[in-house]
Amino acid sequence: MRFRVHSIDKDPVAAAIASQVTDPNFKFYRADFADLNNLIMNGGLLGEGRKWADAFIFDIGVSSMQLDDSSRGFSFVRNGPLDMRMNPEGEAISAFDIINWSSEAELFRIFLDVIGYKCLFLLILSSTERTSMPKY
Repeated sequence: MRFRVHSIDKDPVAAAIASQVTDPNFKFYRADFADLNNLIMNGGLLGEGRKWADAFIFDIGVSSMQLDDSSRGFSFVRNGPLDMRMNPEGEAISAFDIINWSSEAELFRIFLDVIGYKCLFLLILSSTERTSMPKY
């Protein structure tokens, strides 16, 4: 029995690497994981006439490929632009833009509600010219 391997990633570097795979049982989708339902329903992810899949394997998150490339803005050890976009070609707002142009209240909401890290918000606040916590 042959299995098909499907890969989903929006990173252009991952797409370039995936384009080198020549195995006919491998299919790459340049997409966001948020598009998974659409890929299943309309993109052929399950194959012709199939109602279910044998298995799915997901690698979700930042990879060493992004961490090691300082130009991507994810590195903990190398200087580079504060970018942090998984798809710099398609996502307009960089981490630099968010940190420098968002209000303190919006940053607090992002780091507490979206990410869940109040301590990270306080660290960023202390490293900028901003000096106060938003009031709620």
